[in-house]
Amino acid sequence: MQKAFKECITNSKSEWVGEVDRAEQQVIGLQRDDETVQKFAQFSTYIKREIEKEGFTSLAMRCWPDFFNNLGAAPCSTLSQFTEDGMVTSCESDIDGSISMFILRELAKGNAPYLGDLVHIDEEKNSAVFWHCGAGAYSLARPDTGATAGVHPNRKIGLAMDFGLKAGEVTIFRVSHTPGGYRLSFTKLIC
Repeated sequence: MQKAFKECITNSKSEWVGEVDRAEQQVIGLQRDDETVQKFAQFSTYIKREIEKEGFTSLAMRCWPDFFNNLGAAPCSTLSQFTEDGMVTSCESDIDGSISMFILRELAKGNAPYLGDLVHIDEEKNSAVFWHCGAGAYSLARPDTGATAGVHPNRKIGLAMDFGLKAGEVTIFRVSHTPGGYRLSFTKLIC
């Protein structure tokens, strides 16, 4: 990853500007001249070349604190755009999360999955809250708000996605590893 951080910023603008153009089509409020937007595009361009060269089908990237400290940008936008475009990508080196996303994408005929942390259950209201720092695929945004540009909630660095998820039928699925081996957990809900 350190090599990618160092080498990606040497790409010429003509190599990475297409990534900004692509994001600008779907992200409301994107400031194309913002330094973190440019770093997102530089890094995305570099990693896309590696994906093609190695034939990857999904990724799990260590994001914390590497992206913030060594690139000066949030990883969320790269993960969002990759997942939107069919390359499921999880953060926090969550390999099981990436595998889960890959399986869900295949079962959903190519529709983008979402990687979220279960952070709260309210049994009285029969509700659960799933959250993540800003790496949702653009197509998962609520239609009334769309995918909007934001900053990472802890580091206050861009570019991250800032939106609630659209309503509809949801499959909650997770591959996880326990001392007894791998397990699958899933449920289906209407949101």
